[in-house]
Amino acid sequence: MCSSDLVVSRTGSGLTLPDEALQHSLESAPDDGNESGLLESGDGIDEAGGKAQENAVESSLQWFRGRVQSMLRLRSDRVDYLVTRNPDTKRIFLDFIQEPARRRLLVWPGEDDELHAGYDMPSDGRKKAIYFIKQRSFKVEEDGNLSGLMMGDLPSDVLEHLSAVSHEVLYPVLMAGRGKEPDSINKEISDVFHKFLSQVYLTVGQTQGKTLLPLPPRDPNQKEGTEARMVKTDKERVHVLESCVATWTQQIKNVLRQEPPTFIYPGDIKTGTVSEFSYWANRAKDLTSIHDQLRSNKVLKVLQILEVTKSTYEKPFQKLVKEVALAKHEACDIHLYFCPLAKLLEDYNGPRTTTRFQEIGRMFRPALYMISLIYANSECCSNTARLQAILEKLCNDVIHLALQYVSGAQIFSLIENEEAGTAVEQLKTTLRVCGAFKSTYFDYRQTAEAECPSNPWRIQNNAIFMRLDSFLERCHDILDLTQTILQFTKLAKIEVGGTNRSEERRVGKECRSRWS
Repeated sequence: MCSSDLVVSRTGSGLTLPDEALQHSLESAPDDGNESGLLESGDGIDEAGGKAQENAVESSLQWFRGRVQSMLRLRSDRVDYLVTRNPDTKRIFLDFIQEPARRRLLVWPGEDDELHAGYDMPSDGRKKAIYFIKQRSFKVEEDGNLSGLMMGDLPSDVLEHLSAVSHEVLYPVLMAGRGKEPDSINKEISDVFHKFLSQVYLTVGQTQGKTLLPLPPRDPNQKEGTEARMVKTDKERVHVLESCVATWTQQIKNVLRQEPPTFIYPGDIKTGTVSEFSYWANRAKDLTSIHDQLRSNKVLKVLQILEVTKSTYEKPFQKLVKEVALAKHEACDIHLYFCPLAKLLEDYNGPRTTTRFQEIGRMFRPALYMISLIYANSECCSNTARLQAILEKLCNDVIHLALQYVSGAQIFSLIENEEAGTAVEQLKTTLRVCGAFKSTYFDYRQTAEAECPSNPWRIQNNAIFMRLDSFLERCHDILDLTQTILQFTKLAKIEVGGTNRSEERRVGKECRSRWS
């Protein structure tokens, strides 16, 4: 939008009329020299000024309409509705145009493909957004050439976009102009910017749930295909590569140090087998990604340069690469064998399961049979630690399903509603199902010892059933209490005969009131 697109211009602190409008007002004023003529002339000026300001606002709206349509590549009718016909969004545009304090405006299509406008970045559901920013506080229609207005687009993956721009645009510009400063300042600026590039790339990986190894930025002064031996004399470049390897080492060690989840909250499905399956699935995916990155041509070239320059970082990192390969093999092996078991258990304790608690006993034998097969055939799962971990979490799944069937609140609610008999039946069912799980475990433990005497299940029963036994003990206590309440409830319906019936009835009522 050029200066001729707007009718009003900016002069000093206020709005002034263009010369043509002022000349027209003066010519149309009466020339009789009286006071009324002067008033009519003033009214004409005010009317012309108001019309000029209105035209300026309309011209600004049309300018925004054109920019939104060209940058988002949308049909004109959709943009017209956003800018001019929708009163809510039009008010947003007018506020940005007329209020100096409004310095930011965003326009974006939502998930429903409907256009939205606002002053703040949308939290989600955004494919792409365009922004208009005032570099200083001013009214848009006052600035004929819009010199203080910036615009641009924001892709949905802002961090990836920032990473790409930093590597491909900002870094070459920085490297091209570093000869104008002393070497010490150039080196300091270069180190800080390399850290910035690495941190942005690391953050991109974290948002994607992956570990991304930041590659060293390509030196724009270095030609493609430069041999590693030619970089040997460039100490600054070698320092950059060593810094990258140090960052990779820290990242990889952080991943390798991660351990399977050991915290188990009794009855919480999130700390059951789901957490074990999720951990190994994510670990296999992450280590596979790291392993593939370490085998890429760019990383291999970095290691080749460090080998040629006899860097002290090269050999320890090669050892770390071997550790990654071993950890990847372990994670992929365990995840592969856990997949069928995860599918089986999901049918019983998944969010969409319709299986009743009384029927989950059908799951015990196939689940423990799969666990025995995994223990016998998996290269990385045939150890006591892995077997104990999955069995502990399977016990926690059983506790979770039992609590879904009967809980303390349900028991006391049934007692208050004089349905203690129903509570007794539910508690007995819970004890029976949990007992069936324990007996099934002991059966398969004996089978494993008979079929594979060289690698039996060397697990202490208390290590597996500690939480389940505590839960069953509590169920027995509540069952005794509920049965006692049920027996005393029957006293209210007993009619005692005999010569001492009144005294015996009194004693019965006293016992009932005391223990109920």
